[in-house]
Amino acid sequence: HDALLVPPGDHMALAEGCRRVLDEPELARALSERGRERAREFSWCVVATRLEETYREAMRHNRRRSRLDRSRAVRPGVEGAVKTSLGKLLTASLKSLRPTRAEDGRRER
Repeated sequence: HDALLVPPGDHMALAEGCRRVLDEPELARALSERGRERAREFSWCVVATRLEETYREAMRHNRRRSRLDRSRAVRPGVEGAVKTSLGKLLTASLKSLRPTRAEDGRRER
């Protein structure tokens, strides 16, 4: 089990779930272990890595669209300014993530 699910608002089912966890040590241990495993998926290091990958993919997509726009002779305007701003924002965000990820890695050791 990853969790014990009960219907929203059903206080009797909630009480029964709590009773099961208290009365069944193996169930409590399994839920605890799986909970810790799941929580690791949300450590700052993991989240920062996923965010960095998302930013990099957005930048690659932006570059592909920019090349396509240039090949169609689209004049830069508001759209071009938005793309430039997005690229600068993504680049700055990536730079700010690097030290944080390193610090997070040192703490987890």
